[in-house]
Amino acid sequence: MKSRQGRLSETREITLTDCEKSERFVRRKIAGYLDRVLARYPGLDTEVLTFVHWLLEPALVEEIILHVAPKLGQEDRTKFDSEMEEGLADGYNFGQSLERYIKRSRNDPGGDLTVLIRKLLKKKAQDLRYSGTSELEKSLTLFRKMFRLNKLEVEICLLLFIISEWYATEAFFEDHLRCTYYSGRNYLSTMLGASSADITNAVNGGLSKTGMVELDGGSRLCLNSSIDGLFRKPAGADVTTSFFRRIRPITMPLSGHLVDPEATEHILNILRGKPSGPAHVLLYGPPGTGKTSYAHGLGRELKLPIYQVEHGGMDTAVQRLAAVTACLNMTRLGSGSLVIADDSDAILNTGGYRESEGEYADKKRLHDILEEPGSRMIWIVNEVEHIEESVLRRFFFSLRFRRFSRSQRVKLWTNIVRRHKCKRFFTSADITEFASRFQCNPGAIDHAVRNAGHTEAVTKARFHKAVSLALEAHESLMHGGRPVRDTNGVDSGFFLEGLNIAGAELQSFMKELESFDRHSKSLGGCDNVSMRLLFYGPPGTGKSRFARYIASHLDREITQKRGGDLLSKWVGETEKNIRDAFDEAASRGSILIFDEADSLIFNREQAAHSWEASMTNEFLARMEEFTGIQIFTTNRLIHMDAASMRRFNHKLQFRYLTPNGACTLYARMLAPLVERALSGSVEKELKRLRRLTPGDFKTVRDKYVFREPHEITHEALVAALKAEEKFKALHAGEKSIGFMA
Repeated sequence: MKSRQGRLSETREITLTDCEKSERFVRRKIAGYLDRVLARYPGLDTEVLTFVHWLLEPALVEEIILHVAPKLGQEDRTKFDSEMEEGLADGYNFGQSLERYIKRSRNDPGGDLTVLIRKLLKKKAQDLRYSGTSELEKSLTLFRKMFRLNKLEVEICLLLFIISEWYATEAFFEDHLRCTYYSGRNYLSTMLGASSADITNAVNGGLSKTGMVELDGGSRLCLNSSIDGLFRKPAGADVTTSFFRRIRPITMPLSGHLVDPEATEHILNILRGKPSGPAHVLLYGPPGTGKTSYAHGLGRELKLPIYQVEHGGMDTAVQRLAAVTACLNMTRLGSGSLVIADDSDAILNTGGYRESEGEYADKKRLHDILEEPGSRMIWIVNEVEHIEESVLRRFFFSLRFRRFSRSQRVKLWTNIVRRHKCKRFFTSADITEFASRFQCNPGAIDHAVRNAGHTEAVTKARFHKAVSLALEAHESLMHGGRPVRDTNGVDSGFFLEGLNIAGAELQSFMKELESFDRHSKSLGGCDNVSMRLLFYGPPGTGKSRFARYIASHLDREITQKRGGDLLSKWVGETEKNIRDAFDEAASRGSILIFDEADSLIFNREQAAHSWEASMTNEFLARMEEFTGIQIFTTNRLIHMDAASMRRFNHKLQFRYLTPNGACTLYARMLAPLVERALSGSVEKELKRLRRLTPGDFKTVRDKYVFREPHEITHEALVAALKAEEKFKALHAGEKSIGFMA
């Protein structure tokens, strides 16, 4: 049997896995950290000895025991041998017992023992050598290249990663030495072999700018969680994909987008060739307007590798900027590439940040990126309102994307259908119908038409069905899984006849709207003249339905907004939503309808909150600027701001139906539900109802429409209308009229 001195570790040539190599690499690093600490701070306490026990294998630990044992008295020696047998299996007991016996030994062996431990640490490091390079080392080399880190910055990241992943190192380096805290900065300096000033510069410089490290709770230095996970990537995994990825998009050509060809050529000239300076282009506009598809088309036209920044999972602007930095550093070799940073609002909108959250640092880093020589990027955002002037002026060119009008979507559909050589499946009427039904982005339309051609849809009907299914699914997905409501159709139960409208003669009113519409379409605007209409009256009298009828009659789309679409709890957001509503209608050439206008244009004299007056001011300003047809509907005219009244070209009052109007709607909507004709007595009963609205007829029709005609009587239908009228009186707090009781 070998003696204690003989039972030492033996180095064998073995084949190591990637994980084993990384483990050996880490333990060699740890041995080096501890060796430097002991060289400067040679004291041995329980925590140091416990950590040594964890790091060294049993054979090397036995050398420590053999070193201490001869220096003890006989009685202590016996107890020591017994405790050390047990201590070999328990690091803390080992450290605690060893510290106690060191203090009791003859000729205190602490100094000599520190020398021995440092010798054993070097031997351990020697035994941990391996051929080749570990995966962790490869990751570190890649990170240094990705973020242009210096050697010290890489060493800091590695140490923080080791502390976060190996429990024993956390207990010793962080909890005991507190090297990750400011109070333990001297230990950190010793472990890394760098001055405290150099470490401070590294932490506050590149590491903070790239988001690699952060102060947890404001005091503890730690590796960012999103970075930490990348070091744990399995062997062979591409860690760069957490920051960016190369894409090979299948997208429609640039000619298919409704962008001025001169603007497109100008952008291509900016991005063509390897720039000596920076070349940054900004695409902005609402979602679904084709910005990303257009950017992909630019990349294809330039015949450059296209890389997309993957910053969606990054928590902070600093981390998102790190993703951009990594992408630019890794893709600018050779003739370079085109980098696309989609959904970059959170990066560029520095105006929304607070200084306490690092506004200045983030802005400075962003400026550095935008001025980096040789960078060639397209940035895509939904809005530019909060992007500061200092950022905006660094873009070489910007292009605004607006929501498509129906006529533009018709052109878009025509281009896509022609490109995919499927004109045989579409007439002009078909294209117009699809353009009216679906308001998808160009990429979704292109994808649906292209894939329909890959199916067995050899007939026109099957081809149309395949396209419809794809676009319906896309629209539903974009609306959170909910089906999209058609806001442009007119209720089949709506009839202009019978409405009781005061304030305009309907035939003349419609002719005036037709004339305005023709003039507006011919000029692409109407000489800064707007048609502002106010529809007011009791609920159900047909205000919103008449507004939709007007849009259908003029072959215009609808942009319809209610209070819930515009009101926001955030300061300034409501005003922005109002501006966006007017901008959307202007870009689409649609009729703008605001329902429940009394909740939007507050009476400023009665405003209880400052935001109510601010909201009204925004509305009045936008109403003056908008050159199209805008319709406001309200049930409570008295609550609207008085100054807004003079801005309306027409104020139409919708009143309860006249007796003849009630009979007209009854004949159109309810009489067809009954087999027999309406009797004179029942008709008289109908004419006696004075507070009926078109909405009441729709309510009763919906209640009875699923019944068989022989089960329905005119008496029952009129009684149902009477009940609706009675409910209005009760809701208004009025006493019941005799015949309604």
